[in-house]
Amino acid sequence: MGCCCFKTSITPITNLTNSIVNFLLQSGRIEQRDLQIHQAIISSVLRSGPDGLVEVCRYIQAKDGENIFFLIDQFEEIFRFKDTGDVDFANDAAGYVNLLMNAVHQREVPVYISINMRSDFIGDCAVFSGLTQMINESNYLVPQMTREQKKMAH
Repeated sequence: MGCCCFKTSITPITNLTNSIVNFLLQSGRIEQRDLQIHQAIISSVLRSGPDGLVEVCRYIQAKDGENIFFLIDQFEEIFRFKDTGDVDFANDAAGYVNLLMNAVHQREVPVYISINMRSDFIGDCAVFSGLTQMINESNYLVPQMTREQKKMAH
């Protein structure tokens, strides 16, 4: 699907919206001139409730049964709200995590999510109800990379 990396002024749900719309644009499913309307619709659906991501996945499925995969890199950026005290960002972050967890736990649409984050942030996941349990049930830890492996990864 796409990669969601948080930027300082963008909330998690806005970033998810932008990633989904960019995927639709790059795959030729929407045209550049329709970008803003799709951003508005997808953002609205994502913010409509805990099943918003499932509904968006239904929309972006090219055919029934097609798997939808989200790669979320640098997930630790979601914990930024603790340092800023920004209540709107904190609420958006909680809504975002709920969207992800509901999408993973439902069985109507085949949605798969990979969350990548630095291991020193694992404890921070307890801020979001249910996230730690979900990670404990499905984590895969990558050992620390050597200097040469880090060069190859870049």
